[in-house]
Amino acid sequence: MEFKERPAGGGRSILGSVATIAGVVLIIIIGIVLWHLPGWVVTLYLVASVVTFILYAMDKSAAGKEGRRAPESAMHLLSLLGGWPGALLAQRLLNHKSTKASFQMMFWVTVVLNCAAFFLLFRRTAGNLLGF
Repeated sequence: MEFKERPAGGGRSILGSVATIAGVVLIIIIGIVLWHLPGWVVTLYLVASVVTFILYAMDKSAAGKEGRRAPESAMHLLSLLGGWPGALLAQRLLNHKSTKASFQMMFWVTVVLNCAAFFLLFRRTAGNLLGF
């Protein structure tokens, strides 16, 4: 599969990002109510998302001023640790790192890995509810 660079804006809507994040919030709420998801998980996703959004904003500002940039590896690590909803929102609202194909590919890898880890960690409670 080949990823190509897209023009600025990328043809993506903020509505799609907000819908994705709303889905994440809904899953976490369901997890709390039905699966008895620990509160630290919610806190982790919230804090990681806010920190990640701020890092994107700082990097966007530094890029415009030719200042010190945040390493992409730090952005990906924060996404992997649960900050990907904040990263996704920052990409759309700030139009930052949303067109670089290699970055986007790695970003989506971190999202998939985070979601897989989430499911593996909570599969017992999720499996009981879903009949697995």
